[in-house]
Amino acid sequence: MDVGHPEKGVRVTMTRHRETMHGQRGQVLPILAFSIIAILGLASLAVDIGMWRAQQRSQQSATDAAAMAGAIQIDYSRTGITAAAKASTAQNNFTDDSGVTTSVTVHSPPNTSTKYAGNTSAVEVIVQKKAPMFFASFFGITQELIYTRAVALNVVINQNCLYALNKNNAVTNPADVLDGAQIIANGCGILNNGTYTLHGGNSSITAPSIYEGAPSTGNYYNPSGGAITPQVIVPQPDPCGNISGCASLQSVAFPQTACAQPPDTYVLTPGVHYCSISSTGTQYTIASPPTSSTADVVYVDGLNLGGQASITGTATIFDNESTQLNFHGASFQVNPPTTTGSMGYGVALYAPNASGLTDYGNAGTSGSNSGGLIYVPNAACEIKGTDSTTYSLVCDTLTVDGNKTLTLTGGSGNGIGHSSLVE
Repeated sequence: MDVGHPEKGVRVTMTRHRETMHGQRGQVLPILAFSIIAILGLASLAVDIGMWRAQQRSQQSATDAAAMAGAIQIDYSRTGITAAAKASTAQNNFTDDSGVTTSVTVHSPPNTSTKYAGNTSAVEVIVQKKAPMFFASFFGITQELIYTRAVALNVVINQNCLYALNKNNAVTNPADVLDGAQIIANGCGILNNGTYTLHGGNSSITAPSIYEGAPSTGNYYNPSGGAITPQVIVPQPDPCGNISGCASLQSVAFPQTACAQPPDTYVLTPGVHYCSISSTGTQYTIASPPTSSTADVVYVDGLNLGGQASITGTATIFDNESTQLNFHGASFQVNPPTTTGSMGYGVALYAPNASGLTDYGNAGTSGSNSGGLIYVPNAACEIKGTDSTTYSLVCDTLTVDGNKTLTLTGGSGNGIGHSSLVE
């Protein structure tokens, strides 16, 4: 032992300690590098998953809407269910391309539902879309297949006698205003794609069922006098195709021949095309139609009536103009053809292009009373002046005012359905 140089042992020990520390540093660097890569990988994967979740929510909403669109189509034609559902998904940017990126599958009755399997009133929609993975592609994950599914049921509601389609104001803007007036429909439902606004303490609606596109409050009653709450439904389509006489008129070509002036005898003949009927005092009657079932329609190029003017008789008045129908003080006492299979069966006034129905009912003491459908789907209807009765009414928007009552006595079609998500 060399006791004269003890520092040699110390020097050897310190040298070995430094060598050990350098070795540990070499081990930490690779661990740190791998940790950073793992953290970045997890962060990038979180971004991709967030984008995937966002697409899944959007895709589910589109799938829900498509199922409801398909269920509504059941009212009109089962053959159109798939087309209606796929058109709905396409509107929401999920267009079926046979699986290249997106596939939309429609079943009615549902194929994969246990509760609604075999139910022909149910529609199942399945949407599958490939979602690209951006950061995760560095780890070999290039895409994710997102799967969404929905089932909607067509629920038949009461036969309706009033439709306010609200084509331009659906749900967001109240369009139907009752100023101290009443709507009474004791035996049929009332449907409004917008909302009702009841002004004045006496304004009320009475019907066994009341439907609207957005919730509202007011004086709503059932026929027995009890208060009811309107049911909120998705906007419903024009019911004409579901009403036999109205559907028949949709396929009728309006005459292109020159119109005839209304006769001095003031008798209107079914099957004849008349120029605008404009009068402030003439009382028109409708002649009995010929035996042909296709000759129960009176064609006119506009109605502009006022004063003590009136139209009475049995036929369908077919007005093809896009102008307003004016009834300033006039009386419309037209009943529709009642022969099953006749062209205008059940329809008293068919004006698909009219922009307005003005002062309907404002006719002294007689009012306007019709036993048929008043079909003006693009018109702003104004009921005022005198209590009026009609079988059923289809408007775009509706205003009833003047402390008067509109009474509806029937229904249009065999009842329509609204769609409800069930799965």
